[in-house]
Amino acid sequence: MWLILPRPNDDGSHLGFDFYSFLEGIICPYKFDNGTDLACKFRVIGTSKDRIMMEDGLSRVHALDPLTRTGYIFPLSVVEQGLSFGVYKKAILVQRRAGTLNEPVWAAVLRGGRELPISELAFAHAGAEEWTDLMSPTGSCFEDIATADDGKLYALDSNGEVFVFDLDSLQFSSYPAPEPAKGPELRAYSYCEKYLGVMGGEFILLRAWMCAKRPVMFEVFQMHRGEDREAEWVKVKDLSGHAIMLGDDGFVSLNVGEFPGVMADCIYFIDSQDGPGKCFVRVVNVRIGAMIYKPLSTIFAPWFWFIPDEAGRIRDLGEAFTFSDAS
Repeated sequence: MWLILPRPNDDGSHLGFDFYSFLEGIICPYKFDNGTDLACKFRVIGTSKDRIMMEDGLSRVHALDPLTRTGYIFPLSVVEQGLSFGVYKKAILVQRRAGTLNEPVWAAVLRGGRELPISELAFAHAGAEEWTDLMSPTGSCFEDIATADDGKLYALDSNGEVFVFDLDSLQFSSYPAPEPAKGPELRAYSYCEKYLGVMGGEFILLRAWMCAKRPVMFEVFQMHRGEDREAEWVKVKDLSGHAIMLGDDGFVSLNVGEFPGVMADCIYFIDSQDGPGKCFVRVVNVRIGAMIYKPLSTIFAPWFWFIPDEAGRIRDLGEAFTFSDAS
């Protein structure tokens, strides 16, 4: 498990990456050549499977394996003249069905469609000439996208409803689930980010509440689905043997049985609330309410959690963090 902190350039591109483990500091510096051609400049927009997802200056999406320096390239997007970065908010890889074409994955992207003359959600396979747009059936905006091992794309809209897209057939279904109300303990918090993911085979909605000079507050909900496809979000008090790693591109959930150094029932994230140059990896235990942190020797930067494939795993998170149950 690595933490990636891109090193930003003034034009919005990223000069390179610092890979962190919490036991050894920087373990694998990786840099791109920073040429004058826009195609040589990149901005990290997420991680997916064992790839780093990037946008280049020509508005193409790349899925890079940093260990082999190989990857997929996906099509150009529609951009306004003079706009080199910022088209994409997030990109993920979706496993294709066995036996369909030659490419094993789709790329699905969440774009700034509200500000640009393009749809928010689109997908394509590597080598395609253009993206296929996916429109919101309700007209509401999409908050996040996720995928699981079933080869389908999940999209969370602003009302808490989850849409399930089959990218091979272009069919979709939905789980109407009104977003949970804001509790009285969160009255002082004015803004929240919402993230969709899958944990233990179930849909998870993570809400991160923010307020100036207050610690981030998290709520985790699991979707309970009925036989008639109606659903509801039910708040959970623990993560059932999992941990959540929250980055700029959303979160991934890890089974701690597969990552022994990661602590169960914990949310890992980066916080710079104490001011510039004071970044911390904070860990919140949702079961007992405790928090611990570890300083990072870096200024505030985007952050992404990266899980290499089995051959590329160096060391897990571990001894640097410890909790004791206050009860």
